[in-house]
Amino acid sequence: MSKKLLGAILILCLVFVFSSCGAPEFTVDDIKAELPALIDASKPLNEIYFGKGFEINGDGSDVGAFGGYYYCDCEEYGLFSVADIKEATEKVFTKEYAEILYLSAFEGISTDTAVEAPKYSEGELGLMQAVNVDVYELPERIYDYNSIEIIKNKGDRVTFSIATTADGVSVDLEMILVRYVDEDSPETTNAEGKKVPSYIYRLDSPTY
Repeated sequence: MSKKLLGAILILCLVFVFSSCGAPEFTVDDIKAELPALIDASKPLNEIYFGKGFEINGDGSDVGAFGGYYYCDCEEYGLFSVADIKEATEKVFTKEYAEILYLSAFEGISTDTAVEAPKYSEGELGLMQAVNVDVYELPERIYDYNSIEIIKNKGDRVTFSIATTADGVSVDLEMILVRYVDEDSPETTNAEGKKVPSYIYRLDSPTY
């Protein structure tokens, strides 16, 4: 390896190290500022992926007449297609976590002994939901945002705990928040007069 090439690699490594070190660590205030909106936006998505999903469009007389699916009444969530659901999902969750959700919702799961059809499909008249699909009663979970404690703080990823209550039962949940630089938004100036990038925040863990 030539000295010039070795020097270029060393410079790139140093740039990466210092740029990573220069990123501000998450604070509890950062989490408290972003988490409530993400939690609120996740609630209808939890119903779509794990709960009752969509109501039946119409009087229900044709339920199951479309290969085991029914047409959805999409007005409740304002999501009218698989693409709409995916777009809403990726405004709340990381793409990595979203891909896990998509598997059973839109692709279906197969094992050596059984094949589970996807929960949702697209028909000629719009979004459809499977009739025979496992659904869960999701309790209303209340989050105590003043209880947030950081467990692990690493670059643009923070793991934290938060006290929650559902059906009268208190549980401390461990959650992950990820930060991305928003390439479409200009830098802002912080209290110290330094230029800082604008960020997009996404959850990398469930909220139900």
